Amino acid sequence: MASYSRRPALQSEKEILFEAYWLTVGEYVSKAWGWDEKIQREGFWKHHPLTQFEVIEVEHVFAGGLHVVEDKTDLHIRMIYLLPAFQNHGIGSSMIIDIHTTAKSKNKGLRLKVINCNPVTSLYERLGFKLIDERNALKSMLWA
Repeated sequence: MASYSRRPALQSEKEILFEAYWLTVGEYVSKAWGWDEKIQREGFWKHHPLTQFEVIEVEHVFAGGLHVVEDKTDLHIRMIYLLPAFQNHGIGSSMIIDIHTTAKSKNKGLRLKVINCNPVTSLYERLGFKLIDERNALKSMLWA
């Protein structure tokens, strides 16, 4: 499995985290709903508080961001993205498998939502996620 590390995000990384989000997911957000910079910035931090966000690193280099929350029945990957240089190297797969292992150890499922036009959907399906709902340009998926 690909090697990566996760750590809590720092206040000083707020801008790079948002810029990496724009770089990796902005195209799909634009296709689905259009991109309004102010709305995206405000909505991003409203739904993904910095205090709950993690930085993904590969060999101590910033590689992306992650936001996972837990409720009574599931872990929810609220946001996951890797910069293009770190995509297609097994890092995302390894991370998602590790999060699923944690969920299973707690007798919980693993859920996420993905924008319909985002090709990462095929990765989620290969890993074992099943489509459970589709609306508002989002696919809700569960890996039980």
